[in-house]
Amino acid sequence: FRETPGMFDIVITDLNMPHIDGCDLAGELLALNPAVPVILTTGYRHYSRAVDNKKIEKTGIAAFLKKPYDKNQLVKTVSQCLRGKAARPGN
Repeated sequence: FRETPGMFDIVITDLNMPHIDGCDLAGELLALNPAVPVILTTGYRHYSRAVDNKKIEKTGIAAFLKKPYDKNQLVKTVSQCLRGKAARPGN
């Protein structure tokens, strides 16, 4: 992504990953390409306890998907993000 940030149409990342969380990763990606929509996912049942909604809003994450999600939810969310009409987290 650092070498060719314009080559990506969308990024889907998890909240919890080794070495970096999804919010921090999204911030780094958006600093390189502010136009790329980032979808954050998590399997936390009570994601509101695990996620700082203000941090998500400040980061600029385009959408949030709670796991497990099905392919229809994924397709709808990706389509909305690519059209720029995704629901922001917390909405």
